[in-house]
This record gives sequence, structure tokens and C-alpha cells, in this order.
Amino acid sequence: MNEQSTPQPAPSATRSPLNRRAVLNLGGLTAAGFAAIASTPAYADPRGTGPVGDENRSAAGALAAACVTETTMPYQNTINSAALYYEPTSAAASFRFNTTMHSRLKVWQSFWDANTPYPVMNRIDSYGAYVDRGDGCVSLHNYGRAFDIASAWTGTTRHFSARYDTWKAWTGTELTGVRIQYWAAAASLHLHFEHTLTYLYNTAHHNHFHVDNSRSGAGLSVLSKSGTQTNSIQAMLNYVWGKGTGIDGVYGNQTIQHSNEVLAQIGKGGSLTTSQSHWHAFLTATTRKGTGMQAY
Repeated sequence: MNEQSTPQPAPSATRSPLNRRAVLNLGGLTAAGFAAIASTPAYADPRGTGPVGDENRSAAGALAAACVTETTMPYQNTINSAALYYEPTSAAASFRFNTTMHSRLKVWQSFWDANTPYPVMNRIDSYGAYVDRGDGCVSLHNYGRAFDIASAWTGTTRHFSARYDTWKAWTGTELTGVRIQYWAAAASLHLHFEHTLTYLYNTAHHNHFHVDNSRSGAGLSVLSKSGTQTNSIQAMLNYVWGKGTGIDGVYGNQTIQHSNEVLAQIGKGGSLTTSQSHWHAFLTATTRKGTGMQAY
């Protein structure tokens, strides 16, 4: 079940229509880039999720026991040039954010614009940021430090879709293309938010990316090799880089070998564990390759 915010209404606007072929109208993605890639096996996080799940685990121990006062967080209706829309209603809206979290989203959005071939992003469809879940404040949404992203656009051009629930039944190049773009977007988010959840985490995340700054704060992410992070690495290697990497959440020999091959391919060398710059270079290159910005 989504942790949906109740947004503050903003002036309404017409939503770009959901069009599977619009996802492919993104420039720079070649037929070779859509080559068939191995399918994803079923996923179970080897760490276990606990009573409330990994998405919520960090706030309970790392943050104050009481939720923040809602009115201390200003409403925001944009992230840089991108207007915010509420996914369930397709209406322009404002959401309350922790100021540091909102700033991190602005850094991410600027990175995306600089490292992809698309026009400047002007719309983000979301399930929201701050929400009082009434659960003892164990979710970062209770602090305005989490954001759920459904898709991003420039006009009718979709940059990426996190609506796995919608496109998972597609076939052929349409499925291959949107999935590559999904994992390119995931790479950009993992770079800026160490805690990023994708559709591999559980069915509640089949319609959005969840990001929060519980671990990375005001900086870039650190390679932790957690089950959730490792699953994303494996999916990026599989779907963006065509390595046929198994997706099991275990940071093992195959994952190490395939990620080392990618680092060599992009001219970095070493391994993801050599330094944080290697981890960041891998995520940046995955973003650029998956969107068609750079072929490597």
C-alpha cells in the first residue's frame, strides 16, 4: 500500500497522455540498445524486512522519537524546473518537504538534466513526500524526508516511468526500452539517495521509486552492498549493460566480475569497492548509457 500524501492543490493542468510509444520517443536509444536481455527472477531480500519493512527501518533508530511538526516544512510545488503532480489525480500539487531533502532532489534533477539527452524536465508525477502515517513515526515520510516518484516528463516526452505495474505486461522493444530507462533512472537516484527502493523490493513499490536521505543525508550515496542496493546493481548490469547478471541480492563473484567489466569499459578500472568515486562513476555511466546519452 502506498504511503500517499495528501497534497495541497495547485493550479490544474492537462496531463500528458499515457502512451507506450511515447516512452520510446526519447532520442539516442538504438535498436542495439533494445536487444533482448535476461529476465528477472523472483526476489526476496536476504536480510529480511522486519515488522515494518526496510523502507521504514531507519527512522525508528536514527531520528527523534516524535514526528516533526507539519507546519515547519514548507509546501513545494516544483523541483527546479519540474512542476509536481499528484499521480492518483493527475493534478498539479504542492507537498511538504524537509528542506534538506528537497535540496537533494534539486541536485538529483540537475544531474539528470546534465547527463541525459532529454529536454529539461518540467514535470514529475508523484505519490508525495510528507505524510503522517500514524505508525509511531517509523517512516521517513513522517519527517518529509522521503519522496515517491512515479514518472518524469518534458511535455509529452516521458523521461522514465516507475509504473512497473503498468508496463510489466508489455512485450518486445516497448518493454525492453522502458525497462532500460527505468534502471537508468534508478541509477541516478541511487547516486543521490543511498536508500532507494525499486519494484524489486516488494509489490508496494511496483508503481513508484521510493527515495529518502536517511543514510546519505546531504551528500551522495555510499556503497553498502545491502540486499536492496545489490539487487539494483544486478538489475543495472543486466538490463542496461547486457551482462546477464543474476538478480538475487547477493554481492557475489558474478556481480563483482560484471561490475568490474563495466568499470573497465567506461575507463575507470578497479572495482566498485575500490573507492566511492568508482561507485559514483558506475551509477553516472549507467544513467548516461541507459538514456542514450553515451554509448561507451
